[in-house]
Amino acid sequence: MSSEPNLSLEHVWEDDSMIELRVSASDGFFSGLTQIYTTWEGLSEFTARLQGFPRTTKDMLEDINGAPGGYSYLRLVFRCINGAGHVATEVEMEQNQALVGLVDIRAKAMLGFLIEPLAIDSFVSQLQSMTQVKKGSAKLIGCKG
Repeated sequence: MSSEPNLSLEHVWEDDSMIELRVSASDGFFSGLTQIYTTWEGLSEFTARLQGFPRTTKDMLEDINGAPGGYSYLRLVFRCINGAGHVATEVEMEQNQALVGLVDIRAKAMLGFLIEPLAIDSFVSQLQSMTQVKKGSAKLIGCKG
């Protein structure tokens, strides 16, 4: 089994106070899928923080949506790993419905992959488009390490 490493955010639903995004991630071997809940403003803030990343070789960006064991959880970490601006990303997610009786059997995934700087620029552009038109999807393509 082999596919390109990627992280995808897709607008699924919204009401007056929140949006639902379907999040999928794969490192080419492991993968995960969940839904998270945020706002267009929250997605815009994340996009603004990611724009131009990385600026230095010591840059690190972390974005957390929800809480472990809560209804929805996604943690993204981006770290610059060299002077060429290559970035390692970590994706941690949990299934949003988990309780069976009194036992929490929530599915969880944690994976990582490398990203070229231009891929981040493309992802930011797609996220900006999503937040402007209030629909769509964005996909961050990784590189095989």
